[in-house]
Amino acid sequence: HVAALIIGNEQLKRYDEKLKCNRETNAYLEKRIVEIPGFSKIHSSEYASRVYWKLVIVLDKAYWKDWSTEKVVSMLRERGIILEQFHSYDFAYENDILNNDRYTGRLINESNMTPPDNLLFLPTFVRLKRESLDGIIEAFREVSEERERL
Repeated sequence: HVAALIIGNEQLKRYDEKLKCNRETNAYLEKRIVEIPGFSKIHSSEYASRVYWKLVIVLDKAYWKDWSTEKVVSMLRERGIILEQFHSYDFAYENDILNNDRYTGRLINESNMTPPDNLLFLPTFVRLKRESLDGIIEAFREVSEERERL
């Protein structure tokens, strides 16, 4: 379709600007959230760079003790933070992926295509005002401090 071609062409003109803004915004969030007790960044190779499809934050299980990931997610949601938690899928049921030689390797977390239970997934943000970003960071801080009090 000609219309799709024109729209796609116009979007490509702004791609570099949006990508730069996305990386800056999410790097700002990640840097400040992982300074809060109980949260850390996901391990990535020194040769890799973040693409920020999702902003992944790791929960330190030793800090959260008996609090489940679901409890932390719920407390963040109460403060207006919407997380995009992954669901566990039965890939063997969906297709033959587990038996395919191409997928015989395992992820670092020793699971078959299912993320570990200590990850939080924030949607990526292309452009938010600093006050909104700081509000997200403050919500993480409040939840951490509530855990500390107990």
